[in-house]
Amino acid sequence: MRTRATGFMITALLASATFGQAQTTTAAAMQDRLFHLNHAETVQQFQEMTNAVRTLTEVRDLSADNEQMSLAVRGNSEQIGLAEWLVKQLDQPVEGTASPLSPEYRGLSDTDEQHLAITNGVARVFYLTYTANVQDFQEAANAIRSVTETRRVATVNQGKAMLVRGTPTQMAMVEWLVQSLDPDRQKTSSTAGEYTVGADDVMRVFSIANAKAVPEFQEIANGIRSMAYIRRIVTLNTPRSIVVRSAPDQMAMAEWLLGEVDKPAGERQSQASSDYRVPDSAYALAAAKSPHDDIVRVFHLAHAAAPEDLKRDLAQVTEGRNVFTYDSQHALVVRGTPSQMALAEKLIHDLDLPTR
Repeated sequence: MRTRATGFMITALLASATFGQAQTTTAAAMQDRLFHLNHAETVQQFQEMTNAVRTLTEVRDLSADNEQMSLAVRGNSEQIGLAEWLVKQLDQPVEGTASPLSPEYRGLSDTDEQHLAITNGVARVFYLTYTANVQDFQEAANAIRSVTETRRVATVNQGKAMLVRGTPTQMAMVEWLVQSLDPDRQKTSSTAGEYTVGADDVMRVFSIANAKAVPEFQEIANGIRSMAYIRRIVTLNTPRSIVVRSAPDQMAMAEWLLGEVDKPAGERQSQASSDYRVPDSAYALAAAKSPHDDIVRVFHLAHAAAPEDLKRDLAQVTEGRNVFTYDSQHALVVRGTPSQMALAEKLIHDLDLPTR
């Protein structure tokens, strides 16, 4: 019994020593740094900088002193290094942030799009100086975050700085969008080109030319989302831009539909557009409930608005899923099989009558 007790005590002492050594090693790996921000002009600006550091470094132990404009950070060497770089980028006079892009901070531990560990994560600061005001700046930053599905994004309104941390793939998408949303680039074309994310994944920025009011602009975007079954689509009201990320065949339908409905007000249209034949693609097979030979057609009504009985009957014809009304354009968009489209055409011919 004495031998067994002695062995147990030795084991316990060794375990205790190992645990204490682990605690010491962990404590040694953590570092404490105090940063003083010299160019934060207001408490709000200081808090925005603080939130940016917290968001991108993901440190749990961070405290801010509003009176001293100081930031105490406790983290590992990678977190401290990134925090120091972020503070250096942000804590400078506003006139010093004129460059549209900052240098990158590379070599961050992260996970990629397949949730695998990587060591080439990137942090970057983008200056969206072309946005007219804070509302437009925030709208652009939110659009970029949403479409690229980049989780760690923070903004500092002073200087219109958008801070991003992600994988190289995400960073490349963000950079392309930041450049494509620049109004000077959009002046040359209604689209800023197309960015290929993957084999069945593309992005595009559409500039809407003829929607004068925000509701009309939003109506166009909602129709594209509804008809093409696009999930990742966001709008920017002031520049009238629609950012779309989808499969290539969905993008092709979005471009076609935009060409049909983004027309000058008062321009007389023929009653029906040419048909758009939906490819038998993966997204169409997944979303459609009817046989997969769908076509899309835009009907331009002869009279001021689509009567409610016409909308109701068209919804029944297409099984309640593929009718969208563009009231501002006096147009109906219908998606269905050839037989459904024939019925829709007859209904519109019979019911598109002058209002009594």
